[in-house]
Amino acid sequence: MKRQNKNIWSCWLFCSLLSGLLSLLAVLPLQAKPVEEEHTATPFSPSLDSIPTPTVSLLIVPPRDEAIYTIYGHAAIRIQGGVGLADRVYNYGVFDYDAPNFTAKFIAGRTDDYMLAAQYTADYVHSYTEQGCDVYELVLNLKPEEARRVEALLMDNALPENAKYRYNVVYDNCATRPVAILEKAIQGRLLYPEDLKPSLGVTWRSMIDHCSTKWAWLKLGTDLALGMPADEEVEVREQVFLPLYLLDIMRYTRIVDEQGEERKLVLSETSYIRTAEPSMVAPTPFYLHPGALAALLLIGVLVVCAIDRKGRKGCRIFYAGYFAVLGLVGVVLFFLSFLSLHPLTWPNLNLLSLHPLHLFVGAPLILFAPYSRWSYWYHLINIGLQLLYVLLIVFAGWQTPNLAPVAWALGTAVVSLHLIVTANLKKARQ
Repeated sequence: MKRQNKNIWSCWLFCSLLSGLLSLLAVLPLQAKPVEEEHTATPFSPSLDSIPTPTVSLLIVPPRDEAIYTIYGHAAIRIQGGVGLADRVYNYGVFDYDAPNFTAKFIAGRTDDYMLAAQYTADYVHSYTEQGCDVYELVLNLKPEEARRVEALLMDNALPENAKYRYNVVYDNCATRPVAILEKAIQGRLLYPEDLKPSLGVTWRSMIDHCSTKWAWLKLGTDLALGMPADEEVEVREQVFLPLYLLDIMRYTRIVDEQGEERKLVLSETSYIRTAEPSMVAPTPFYLHPGALAALLLIGVLVVCAIDRKGRKGCRIFYAGYFAVLGLVGVVLFFLSFLSLHPLTWPNLNLLSLHPLHLFVGAPLILFAPYSRWSYWYHLINIGLQLLYVLLIVFAGWQTPNLAPVAWALGTAVVSLHLIVTANLKKARQ
């Protein structure tokens, strides 16, 4: 029964890391299937002066706590009038989940299956409001030629040969692409509200954590996956990758034209009220919080080490399992840091404590050669690495700490020290 419980907790820990990673990597829309859209056979190329002037808006869905894929929100561009006098939403958050190797490419940061697709505005808004979402519309204060340019760029991007793009969680997603379209279409530049920066003082990690306050295991996963770059302060322009921040920033952004004259970017703001109450989740209870469970695990390690005076095999199996699980987490972190294309994952101080050697070297040594010279040096180095990790992440503040991995680090240091002491006592008896 004890081995079964250990396997259950091991699976829970590993799944929590993966769920944090997957949720971090995807600011997913509620519409997960591409929308059928008619496209012209040739690229859109009429003179802009001949196109009716459209009204351009940003549609922003704030985050909500119903599910992992809703906690980051969503953003898209609405075009009213213009070519065909249509009323359509251009959505950069559509993806084809059935694309070959989608999940594998998603984890590796090589997702080329996100795309721009268009749908009728009424259908788009209804799909969110009926699920308990508020939808905010920011009508943009664009000149006629700028509005036409926005529509022309969107129509060109929506062509089958141009629609797909490589998704990036912070630099290229459903919220950053509309802003990039605006920056390209306006005659001048966007002046972002830099005065918001001191009052917010945000980092990449704090922005992501702000959307996952009720999801303690998700926060654990993102804190493990994100490295030191995630604790750097984020410029206002870069904050738009999260729709919640995009909404506030756009409200105070101004357009500076080629003559240096300024005007507000947002002409007016409206909202579509949800037609149903959202399904909310309760915060993770204290007794299931990863920090609390990690503290209990640390206490368990201390107790086992205290009663294990002779290095019994049953206790060594427990130590080896502990190292193997943490090593498995280290394999994921190693992949994210060195092999994936995800940003903000390297350098990652968590690799000082959680690394693949626990799985491939530490655990086998504990099982088969616990008192050898190789084992002695491995555990001596491990103690040094764990203490260095705690020093840098807790006391020096080089990377934002999470209670759970700090507790794990102390646990592995205690096990290593115990094995070294036990080996010395065995040699003294001989």
